[in-house]
Amino acid sequence: MADGPENPSRGPALSRYGRAMTSLREFRRACHEVARRTGGRIVEFRIADGVTPNFHQGVLDYGGYRLSIVCTRDRTEPVVAVAEPRAIDGTAVGRHG
Repeated sequence: MADGPENPSRGPALSRYGRAMTSLREFRRACHEVARRTGGRIVEFRIADGVTPNFHQGVLDYGGYRLSIVCTRDRTEPVVAVAEPRAIDGTAVGRHG
């Protein structure tokens, strides 16, 4: 059965990235697309593989200012946000510049 309005019992249709964001490949692809469209560059991916945190990060650099695109790891419909980079392994992460 297809997702979407034609099948109301399964809920609303998911977007292209909403459905695929559970895949690391698609998360990375989305981060690269954001960097390309906004003039940034990807400097690091922080992949969460333990119990916590429950999100992955794609770290972008904009001439010395860094930000992260974060995506929840274990949700059927992922949540994506932009945030200040956070260390996953306990190391400090600061702004460069």
